[in-house]
Amino acid sequence: MEEQFTNCSDDTVVSWKETTFKVSLLKKKIREALSVDKPLGAVYEVIRYSIDHSSYKQMLSEGIDCEILEPGAKGWQKGKMRLQVNVEVAPIPDKPEPETTEPESPLDDLRQKLRDET
Repeated sequence: MEEQFTNCSDDTVVSWKETTFKVSLLKKKIREALSVDKPLGAVYEVIRYSIDHSSYKQMLSEGIDCEILEPGAKGWQKGKMRLQVNVEVAPIPDKPEPETTEPESPLDDLRQKLRDET
């Protein structure tokens, strides 16, 4: 049976092998890891002490077995955890170019008077 993965609350707690993380902390550690020079390796470093390399690959595909503690739940529930990368885009509308006008010169009035007199 195919698992139905959903986004969980930041207050959800997940536990696998001997590691337990509140989802908000796990997200924070992954965001921090992605901000370094070798992001994918750094994400692996965040969780490597608790899973081997093949389990890490599995965590990025079909998910790994874990236990889940949801806010308001009566206890731990068996489940699967999968990490996914989300790419978001937001179009920025083109801004109209400001009209460039030459600054007004104090001599413009004088020039206009001279033109009017001739």
